[in-house]
Amino acid sequence: MAKNHFKFLGNPVEARIAAGLDVHKYKLKVLLLGRFGRENKQLGEQLFSHTTTGKTELCRYLANYCPDEIVMEKTGKLSDSVLDAINKYRGWKNGVPRVTVVPPDTIKRFAGERHTDSNSAFQLARLGISGLLNAIHVPSAAGQQLKTLTRESERYTKQSTAFINNMKDMLSGLGYTLPDFKLTSEWGLALLKLLLADGIDGNIVKVYELLEAGHVDIHVASKKALLDRKAEYLQYSYLSIPPFYVRYMQRQLVALEMVEALKASNLKHIEDTVNETPLLKDRVQAIEHVGGISSPGAAGIIAEVDDIERFGSWKQFALYVGRGVAPDESGEHVGAPHMTKRCNHHLKRIFKQAGFTVCRSALEDSDIRRYALRQLGKHPHSKMIAQANTSAKIVKIVYKILHDNVNYDPFHDITRKCGDSSLGDTPPRSERDFCLKRARMRAKRYRKSTRKTMNELPPGELKSTLSRVLELFDKSLE
Repeated sequence: MAKNHFKFLGNPVEARIAAGLDVHKYKLKVLLLGRFGRENKQLGEQLFSHTTTGKTELCRYLANYCPDEIVMEKTGKLSDSVLDAINKYRGWKNGVPRVTVVPPDTIKRFAGERHTDSNSAFQLARLGISGLLNAIHVPSAAGQQLKTLTRESERYTKQSTAFINNMKDMLSGLGYTLPDFKLTSEWGLALLKLLLADGIDGNIVKVYELLEAGHVDIHVASKKALLDRKAEYLQYSYLSIPPFYVRYMQRQLVALEMVEALKASNLKHIEDTVNETPLLKDRVQAIEHVGGISSPGAAGIIAEVDDIERFGSWKQFALYVGRGVAPDESGEHVGAPHMTKRCNHHLKRIFKQAGFTVCRSALEDSDIRRYALRQLGKHPHSKMIAQANTSAKIVKIVYKILHDNVNYDPFHDITRKCGDSSLGDTPPRSERDFCLKRARMRAKRYRKSTRKTMNELPPGELKSTLSRVLELFDKSLE
């Protein structure tokens, strides 16, 4: 029932009106507040059913007050249906009001406080009037579908990794510490299946007897990989696997194959979803060319970002993906800056893996590869720092691609510094000039640090030696 209604015609001048909407499965509680000068007045409060008719009545009721903003919590499909009804309603007098969807923990409550729908709606409306709310991003329909698929793929990867690690730990506990043994490889899985076969019971000698006799149907590459390791693996011929562990690992192996099949089907579904939308396809293909990012990773980035315009700069984007540096200060304590932990952990995993891949295994020459090599040279004893800096570089490039809608140029930095307008094709002379320029910069830094050290030294033989070295160094640079 309505109560405490404040009657007026149209939206008064110098007034701000906000509606707090508390959404439940079966009902919708709305409360309206108006700020007139410095005073807040409750304009109305109403309860509606969460049905199609109830949502229409809710919009008709709100339209009488011409609200500037409607604030409600993000509650999944429940809030999405209400938001859709508000946007589709045609009876708004001054256009569709701004709808701010906030996280469920926006309203802080203390222990023991009574929770009522009226209080929740009032707090949402009060925060809406203040103008200090940060709205949660509601992705597009295509973005939501792609996000569901990419996160499901990530979940399958975690399950697959858990099964592999469990079987690997079990084999290690039984003494099978085979060198260069990887369950993620085809030949590793083939060897495990042979060890768990009926009548083998984990005896490696029997496995190689079957391989050499040709009684096993496995891939030629896997057979060659196992035969190449025969001398090393026959040293474990005294080991065997008890029947209980054989049955247990067979079940684990079946579960792993099922998860891998679901993962492959999910990746195919992601590919089809991306190809159905030309905009998604273009963005994914643009990010795929960046070093260290796979096709599923590019789709995951597009799904989690959805709208790049909500980030004002690449630094804001870096903080969102967990690759930005956050200060550590509290009172007199000033700690070392560190990577922020309050971020989108799905994107953080993708970019972290991209930095790791470029620093460890990227072979093609590019700006990112050269940057990674420089970082590894600066931090030879801390590769994690080099990988983190490289991933931050990749974040900056991805932001540039999405924000400016440009294609990735793997030699952009080199061509810009060398003054060459050709893309990806640096002439040998320009490349040599670029390397000489970098060498001179390093020499100047070395000379500056050496001169500073020499000035701090007391008079003596060491200072005279450094002075002589600097003189020779200056002559070599002339």
